[in-house]
Amino acid sequence: MLAGNARAQEGSVLAPGDAVVTGFSGTAQPTTTNPTLHIDLDGPSAQIMALAAMSGAPKGTMTTVTAKRRITAKEVGQVFAIALDDAGDGETPNIYLGATSLFGLYIVEGRGGERLEFGEPGATFMNGQFGPGGSAGSIWQIDGVTGEISEFARLPGNSGAGVGDVVFDAASRQFFATDLDNGMIYRISEDGTVIDSFDHGVTGRANAGLESVADDGSTLDIANATFDATATDTWGYTQSQRRVWGLTTNNGRVYYATQNEPQVWSVGIADDGSFADDAKLEFDVKDLSSNGPITDMLFDKSGRIYLAQRGPQTASFNFSEFIEPGKASVMRYIPSTTEEGAWEPDPD
Repeated sequence: MLAGNARAQEGSVLAPGDAVVTGFSGTAQPTTTNPTLHIDLDGPSAQIMALAAMSGAPKGTMTTVTAKRRITAKEVGQVFAIALDDAGDGETPNIYLGATSLFGLYIVEGRGGERLEFGEPGATFMNGQFGPGGSAGSIWQIDGVTGEISEFARLPGNSGAGVGDVVFDAASRQFFATDLDNGMIYRISEDGTVIDSFDHGVTGRANAGLESVADDGSTLDIANATFDATATDTWGYTQSQRRVWGLTTNNGRVYYATQNEPQVWSVGIADDGSFADDAKLEFDVKDLSSNGPITDMLFDKSGRIYLAQRGPQTASFNFSEFIEPGKASVMRYIPSTTEEGAWEPDPD
């Protein structure tokens, strides 16, 4: 996942033209102290890339960009979602990274550290799965000037499914984050306090005249043999009807993508920053490459909305598969010129 468009002070970690990119940190070979294939704690879970340093105009070809800063697995664990705040006019944005299970969930035996495929009493998450002292609900902050890393916020009760997306809304001076464990959209203050939540499965669906779907309460339990490192349906995800992924904000509304039927919904942001009681279905998303989730969304200055779809999730015991290849897509929609409140595809 990638985010960019940074303003920065001279000498800061994040500078204009930089991009923040997340990905699996990689594996390390067995050693005498760690005798199994394991997460590379020194591998990059996120990198800051100086795109402005590339020479010449874009040519639509592969290129190599040097990372100016690597944020490792031992510092933040595995992360996917990215957000930047605005840190005030002319100031350097900070970076926010959400914990993820999209690169697999790996557990080890409590005493000897041997890798486990199935849960058992005493099992723990492998080092590098989640950040130091963190959890599947952690959102990490990287100071855009100094590079200092700290846990910014923690979504409550996330047992392992992780954070779907994180977005900063400059108008209301707050963050929003989706929780894949319970389907909630959380509202988070600038100091990292979780304020309240919006329940799409109950409130959003009811507002559209659909049957409410409450969270079934299922959680991930790595101490139980029902957990399978190769079966994502044992990882504590909420039901697909209420599972919310990508987020963005625009003109006083939070836009979010649902998974069961690929759709874009929105809910208003009240004057006091709280969720309004006006959730609505914006449009159905057509012609996606697969049933993979829409993990990120963005508005441009013309009011068009871009949807980034990730391929369907897979899992393997040997770190070899995370996603079905060739099944991701990027879509663009624009407000309809013929029907008020409607949207239509805007391909290019």
